[in-house]
Amino acid sequence: MELPDNFAAEPLKEREFEVFDPGEYEFEVKESTLHTSKDSRKLSIKVQLECYHPQTFNKAIVFDYLTPNPDWKIRGFLRTINKAHLEAGGTVLNPYEFQGMAGRVFLKIETTEKYGKRNVVGRYIYKRDDIKIAGAPAAAPAAAPAPDTTPHPPGEEAPPFISEREEFIPSYDS
Repeated sequence: MELPDNFAAEPLKEREFEVFDPGEYEFEVKESTLHTSKDSRKLSIKVQLECYHPQTFNKAIVFDYLTPNPDWKIRGFLRTINKAHLEAGGTVLNPYEFQGMAGRVFLKIETTEKYGKRNVVGRYIYKRDDIKIAGAPAAAPAAAPAPDTTPHPPGEEAPPFISEREEFIPSYDS
């Protein structure tokens, strides 16, 4: 097959990522590998998150580096992907097991000379009821909410007991 004389390949453009507004988003781990920092030579886990916008269904790619110190970020990550049992001391983490896992994240916007405007992980979000840490005593079953006894105008329902948003807590809480 011959190419026409007027055929000119377009130069490859720099990869552009969509930047989401700050807020909570669902993600899937697309890639997870061991990474050595060029500056400190310390080992970390590099995760590539594919975040999904709930209204537009667009995707944003976000990279994060998980290190043992500070530990709040890696603990939040493990909790949001339902792997809190790996928090036990002495557990060796295999980053390749995280590929395909899903969770929730709070994204922020950061602007740098090198990368321009981009999303970064503010914190990982998890539901307290979902946390199961190895060696911890089992939590008592949650009691049913008390019936609402506050007065309401006739014909109106009582407000919901707790919103779904209030059940999520930031990952830096212990």
